[in-house]
Order: sequence, then structure tokens, then C-alpha cells
Amino acid sequence: MELKIRRKNGIPIYMQIKGQILDMIRTGQLVGGEQLPTERELAEKLSISRNTVSMAFRELEAEGVVVSYQGRGTFVATGDQVFRREGRKERVLKMIDLAIEEAAELGFSIDEFTSIVTARVREKKAVLRQVKLAFIECNREQLEFYSKQLHLGSGVTIIPVILDDLIANSEQVNRLLDEVDLVVTTVYHVEQVFELLASKKKLVAVALEPEVSTIVRVARSIPAKRAILVCLTDKFAHSVRLYLGQCGIDATGLPHTITRDRKELARLLADVETVLVSPGRKKGVEELVRPGTEVIEFILKPDQGSISRLNSVILELKKAN
Repeated sequence: MELKIRRKNGIPIYMQIKGQILDMIRTGQLVGGEQLPTERELAEKLSISRNTVSMAFRELEAEGVVVSYQGRGTFVATGDQVFRREGRKERVLKMIDLAIEEAAELGFSIDEFTSIVTARVREKKAVLRQVKLAFIECNREQLEFYSKQLHLGSGVTIIPVILDDLIANSEQVNRLLDEVDLVVTTVYHVEQVFELLASKKKLVAVALEPEVSTIVRVARSIPAKRAILVCLTDKFAHSVRLYLGQCGIDATGLPHTITRDRKELARLLADVETVLVSPGRKKGVEELVRPGTEVIEFILKPDQGSISRLNSVILELKKAN
């Protein structure tokens, strides 16, 4: 499998890998069931980070294009599901249509089918209504945003917890954790949180992803222009640099500020062309920048595959009780 990486075209490397693999499958260069190189092999061959390859493989797997097996490797998916790229709503509608047809073959009318589905939905809501989970993250700005982005349905209570409070063995945090059914954190902190919890609670890690359009904008703006990151915490700035690095974007020299002083912030913004901002700081920055300055809100959100897995864990957890 021959991949060509262009490092100066503004497109993140993981997106280039993903796009080229998709093209190879469409053109028949890769066929269903064929094994892909390992993440390590591909990273060494392309002289890039293994995390970058992992990100591309993870997105392909989430879209049903490839399938990974523990200890065996990653393979091109087989069957007609490979390029099923319709939206989530369209996929659900197809499942509903199929269920209606099968119910009709069993002799159920549309009204009877509707009653059965309605009753089943009520049952599932009752299950979800009992769930209480703690979401642990290292900085408050990401924590509050992620807690809102976890669309787990009504009745699921999400309790935000700062990682430092867990590390400090806070009595309040320990009391909160005693009350939850499940603990959720990001892939960046899962090992540390696992050790701190000492297996007292079931733990689920969620992967994070930015909007593709955001990464493209950052890739085109940051390397070539004077830029700064405006956020609330130093830890958020570290997370942004780490994630951009995994996307093949060198942000090691990107300065950042956590100042809330408007005069100081205006001074820092006076000579920049691009400003990255954390959730919640965009409005204040836009009031201070010069006309024509590009302001990019950098948001990392839980990917859909992680949310789906979390929903499955919640259902299984409650069925066992």
C-alpha cells in the first residue's frame, strides 16, 4: 500500500491517510478482507507519529470502512456497508423501514407496530433515567463543554469533576463518586484516572475530535501567520498543542495567554493575525481584535463512536442491576 504525504498543503496528515485509503478501496486497489499495514509499520514508513496513523484508522473504523481485531490487525470491511455514508437520521430511518416490513410479514398492522415501539421506547427511557455518571477532565473549560456534548438522552445525570480534585483525594469528590454508577474520562487521562479509582468504579474512556473544518483552518493559518491561543488554563493550552501535534501540525511555538485583564489582552492581540480561543472566550476576544483578524474557536468533542459505546455500557450496566 503506497501512500503519499504532502506536508505543506494545509491538510492534516491523518486526513490525507484516511482519504487515500478510501480512494484505494473505491478503485479496487484494496478489497474487502485485505489486511492493512499495522499502525507502527505505516508510521515508520511515512516517518510520522503512530498517533497520527491511529487517528486515521479510528475514523475509518467508526465509519465502517475498516475493522480492527485485537491481536490480528486492521482489515478492509466486507459487505455493502463499506461506503454507507448517509447521515445518522437516514440510517435510523432505514432501520425503522426494515422493522416495519418485518412486522408486517408477521401480521402486525402499522398501529400495532407503533404501540409496540412506543412501549419499548418508554422502557428504554426508564432505564436511562436511573443513570448517574461522573465526567473527569483536567481543565474546567473542556469539562463543562464535554459534559454538554455527551448526548445521552434525558434523565442521565452528568457530574463534572476536575482531575486535580480527584488527585487531591478531595472529600467532596469522593462523596460524589460514591453516588455514581459510572466514571467517564478522555483517552488522555484514562490510565491516570484508572489508577486513582483503584477499580472502585466502572470506567469508560471517550476519544475526542475537532471539527474537520477547524483543523483545516488551523493548518492553513498557524504555521504561516502570527498567532496566539487565548484560554482559561495552561492545561488547556497544553492539550491543544498535543492534539495539533497528533494531527501533524507543529504548534510547539504557539504562544498562549490565560489573562482576564482586557487591557493586557488587547495589547497581546494587537499584533496577531490569527487567534485560537477556548470555548467561552470567543466573544471577549472578538471585541478586542483588529478588523480582519481570524478568530478560531478550538473545540474538541467526543466522537460519535465513543458516545455510542458509552450508551451501550449504560444499558448493559442497568440490565445487570
